[in-house]
Amino acid sequence: LDSSSVDPSFSIGVVGVHEDNVEQVKECIINTLQDCCEKNTDWITPEKNLHQMELTKLHKSSSYPITVVTSVVSAWAQGLPSLLEYLDIGGNINALREKLKEVGEVEYFTTLIKRYLLQNTYKLEFHMKP
Repeated sequence: LDSSSVDPSFSIGVVGVHEDNVEQVKECIINTLQDCCEKNTDWITPEKNLHQMELTKLHKSSSYPITVVTSVVSAWAQGLPSLLEYLDIGGNINALREKLKEVGEVEYFTTLIKRYLLQNTYKLEFHMKP
């Protein structure tokens, strides 16, 4: 998951797949996502992930100012109404925590997986050959 822009992206990369097996790999990925939504809910650990997001976003390194400017430019270019609200990382993460309490962790994430990964018709496939 790349959340460095306003519209995050999700990618899965595999190596060593023969051209004839690409469809099987795509089917396996879709089946795995479906299984996660239908059966296997043990993998959902939002608090751990939210904590990691906080640490990642708030980590002050020598490139921190550039990271902040890049994310603000991305948000500004996409016309977000409030850049200050966008930059309120702690507030946004707390709002997500409240949403998880309200809706339920498993339900919330399975809904997102279904909506944005399984039912979304906009996908980009990128194949590289030596």
